[in-house]
Amino acid sequence: HLFQEILDKQIGPLAVQIAETSKEDMLRQAKELYRFSSRIIIKIPACREGYFVIEELAEEGIPVMATTIFEAHQAY
Repeated sequence: HLFQEILDKQIGPLAVQIAETSKEDMLRQAKELYRFSSRIIIKIPACREGYFVIEELAEEGIPVMATTIFEAHQAY
């Protein structure tokens, strides 16, 4: 698994962006990633659904960070 290879080669956490868009799917994917390794920090889109997800994950003690790039044209 690529995440494990990266974690094996570095000290400290690994920030991983989720790819889902609905609240339920974001929560599911975030929890799966955190179960894989407690060294993973979940990156959540800073959008309406994302704010709910950030709050719920933080209440569960799962480390999160907000990201603001949703689409390629925003990065441009």
